[in-house]
This record gives sequence, structure tokens and C-alpha cells, in this order.
Amino acid sequence: ELEQLAEQLSQSYSGATMDDVDLDMLARQLGDEAAVDARTLAELERALMNQGFLDRGADGQWRLSPKAMRQLGQAALRDVAQQLS
Repeated sequence: ELEQLAEQLSQSYSGATMDDVDLDMLARQLGDEAAVDARTLAELERALMNQGFLDRGADGQWRLSPKAMRQLGQAALRDVAQQLS
């Protein structure tokens, strides 16, 4: 069971998401807090994907979308401008 959980957590297969993690198994092996944290990460992953901030690369890995990169750049420029003024 521990090896199966390690495989799920490694996210090493194409198309893997946090929803693939067996939360009951995670709670048994690592405690309830770990399962709550994994559920929170899965919700964050879904929200970022639904809002268009995450894309899958050709290799199956998550990447920030162009939309996310633009917003990060704008936020960084705002921060720099505020510090300069």
C-alpha cells in the first residue's frame, strides 16, 4: 500500500492529477492532516486549471499558462512601480 501511495504522490505518469491520490490510503499511512492537505492541493489544482492558469505541456507536466505568466508579470511590475514611487 505504501509503494502504491508513493507512486500516486510522485505524479510521474502523464496526465496525473492530485485527484488520482487515494485520500483514504493517505490518511491511513500519513494521518488525517496529510489527507486534508492533499484535498486542498487538489482543489487548488482544479481551480487554477478551470481559471486557465495551468496548462499541460507536451510531456504531461503542469505549466503556468500564458495568462498566468501575464498576470505574474503585471503584478511584478506593479510591485516595482510602487517601490520606486
